[in-house]
Amino acid sequence: MNDYIRAMNRVRPSAELVEETARAAEEIARRRTRRGPVRALRPLIAMAAVIALLAGMTPVLAANNETVNDALYQVSPELAQKLRPVKLSSESNGIRMEVVSADVQGDTAAVYVAMTDLEEDRIDGTTDLFDSYEIRTPRDSVGRCERLSYDGETGTCTFLITVQTMNGGELVPGGKVTFSVREFLSGGEKLENQPVDLDLSSLPVYADESGPEGTLPYVVTDKYVTVPLEETPDSTVSIVKSVQEDDGTVITMDFMKDFDILGGSYIDQEPVEAQILFPGETLCPLAENLTLTGAAVINGRLHVQMRLDKHRELDPHGYFYLKLDDGTVLESRSSVAFRYHGLSGADSGINLSGQGADYQEFVFDTQDMDLADCALYGDYYTNALNTKGNWSVTFPLEG
Repeated sequence: MNDYIRAMNRVRPSAELVEETARAAEEIARRRTRRGPVRALRPLIAMAAVIALLAGMTPVLAANNETVNDALYQVSPELAQKLRPVKLSSESNGIRMEVVSADVQGDTAAVYVAMTDLEEDRIDGTTDLFDSYEIRTPRDSVGRCERLSYDGETGTCTFLITVQTMNGGELVPGGKVTFSVREFLSGGEKLENQPVDLDLSSLPVYADESGPEGTLPYVVTDKYVTVPLEETPDSTVSIVKSVQEDDGTVITMDFMKDFDILGGSYIDQEPVEAQILFPGETLCPLAENLTLTGAAVINGRLHVQMRLDKHRELDPHGYFYLKLDDGTVLESRSSVAFRYHGLSGADSGINLSGQGADYQEFVFDTQDMDLADCALYGDYYTNALNTKGNWSVTFPLEG
């Protein structure tokens, strides 16, 4: 057994820290008891057993048991990080991640981490950690990660990790931080200022339509649906589609909700509802995994819709904007991201070619504009490769 292991085996959490951790678990148990049935306590009982075990367990065994350490981190980040051994390098899937340097200045730590592909060319100057990274610290803090540089000769990409305490207090030198990565993207390309082959002056125009009394707020036509944005994502609700027969008879049909609202952006206050075009056939390809699937004017506003294929794997995304004849650029007033599953009712009469895909719809304030004087442009960002692995390094903060 080397000197490091011997030293780690001699280090044990203080009685005060173990007692504080137990109190934290007990408080969580009390809160959960007030909220739900007794079965909610079972994970806490298991947690208490873990804590009791750690009081006599060798730190090396505890720290190298990921299940134990993950559970402990939920109750006491300080104890979990104290038990983790320093590990400055990690290899997975033929790629090495290693700590280059770590420095503490007051309430902020700056850490440089490098990733090198030892087998192929999966790392390049566009490498993006795809929000798959996790930063674990012993105390409440905020962290971020940004790509700094790429060395083409060694195939190494360097990232800067910044950690800052939330209360403005100084970071304690010697405290340990764990940085983990599950996957990253590479082969990124960007296409900006691209004209879209679409005649805005010939788009279909839809006036506000409401279904039979009592069907709001889910009003569905053959062309678009009005969806309340305050609805919980992924919930299942009933919506109504109204169809007028040739003889004038109005038939209503119930369907399960087919739109999951994923998010959105707005230049003013968030609206309570949004009109969304039903995804249709491809109008034109925009870039790799990006397709124009809808465009129309609803209640005087221009709607432009984009389908994002392999969105959760490769993160393709883009933005639309208008250019006027006088050179003015008009950004969208709002955008809504959603997943479309198709209507579940029989004989819906709606094209389901985009079933199960991710979409984003952009809305422009064009009520007082002549669309014949406008042209649609887009900026598109794509990636070619997603590489998965399990990289994790733990390092002390040195002042």
